[in-house]
Amino acid sequence: MDTEYYADSDVEVMSEGDMVCTDHYFIGWKDSVTEEIYQPGDTFEIAADVTLLATWAENPTYTVSYDANGGEGGPNDNTAYQTGETINIIFARQNVLIQHLWIHS
Repeated sequence: MDTEYYADSDVEVMSEGDMVCTDHYFIGWKDSVTEEIYQPGDTFEIAADVTLLATWAENPTYTVSYDANGGEGGPNDNTAYQTGETINIIFARQNVLIQHLWIHS
């Protein structure tokens, strides 16, 4: 989107709006000449034509490990989760014997 400004006027940097980049998050707008990164709402004085490039970073991913804590076996979860993503906890159950002792007096 192009907007015209008078020389030496202040420009307020716009938000990213509804732009998305799969598996990435928006960092800011990078000046194509100075490489300075601006955040939405920042202002700068314009002296010449400028192009602000959307700058993205890859979302960090996390893994979930299951430790048998002295036991053997257990579930494997080979999924790479991103920040804010819901994790389904895997339960590995084996036959468990529960005994009740009733004492009558």
